[in-house]
Amino acid sequence: MINNSDFFYKVTIGVHPENAETVSSMLFDLGCNCIEEKEKELISYFPSETDTAGIEEAMRETQQGLSSAGLFSEIPYTIEEIASVDWNETWKKGIEPVPVGKRLIMLASWHSYDGERERVIIDPGMAFGTGHHPSTKLCLDELESFKNPEKECLLDLGAGSGILAISASKLGFKRVTAVDNDPVAIEAVKENAIKNNIRNIAVVYPDIRAVSGLFSVIVANLTSETIKDILDDLFMRMDKNGKVILSGILQWQAEDLIRQIKSKGIKNIKTTLLDGWVSICFGGR
Repeated sequence: MINNSDFFYKVTIGVHPENAETVSSMLFDLGCNCIEEKEKELISYFPSETDTAGIEEAMRETQQGLSSAGLFSEIPYTIEEIASVDWNETWKKGIEPVPVGKRLIMLASWHSYDGERERVIIDPGMAFGTGHHPSTKLCLDELESFKNPEKECLLDLGAGSGILAISASKLGFKRVTAVDNDPVAIEAVKENAIKNNIRNIAVVYPDIRAVSGLFSVIVANLTSETIKDILDDLFMRMDKNGKVILSGILQWQAEDLIRQIKSKGIKNIKTTLLDGWVSICFGGR
């Protein structure tokens, strides 16, 4: 992931929460090595051969696209050179262990930890998911609430780094299937599963339509629009008494999605709010 050039470019971008995923995708498309996601800020790193004029042009085009879509379009950013001798330590210092709920802690492979929490090792990279984002925390809190996970089969849609699938396995879920439409994410799930000594995760590419069987738990940490698009397929993969956990939903998007879920005959819906993000949970029809 990291080369041996004399310097890297550090691009710091101020983002509104509803635009974070769009901007992250743009940065990866431009060739960034990794992204640190902080509150209202994305910090990305690019190799020295990167054309910074291309970054600036992409920023302008992204702002125009957001404005045309009626979204918050102001994206202040800075581009600076940092010496490669300092790059690894600068990057690593920005990634902190994240305790989640009562049982788990999210760590990178270079972190040391000797506490009682279950370690989930996820190294930051090209696939989304290190445990810092509110939408991920909402999902993990729900997964931890299952009293008999050893009886549950879980489907993780939009697996990213594999953080939810791996956490589910660590929490004792019997069988886990991780799905993503990004080949980079598929490889990240496999690699992170090995780092965590996990053997009960099946990886499926590219989407839910490639999945067979029924699941007692389905978790989808995706965008609101993507969830709407796959809702019918999701119900086809949920067993009669199953539970669905939806996240990646901004507060202002939740009402419309709940309306669509209710139109499918779902009555008992639980919502949880964290830092402007919402999880939506419900059981079988």
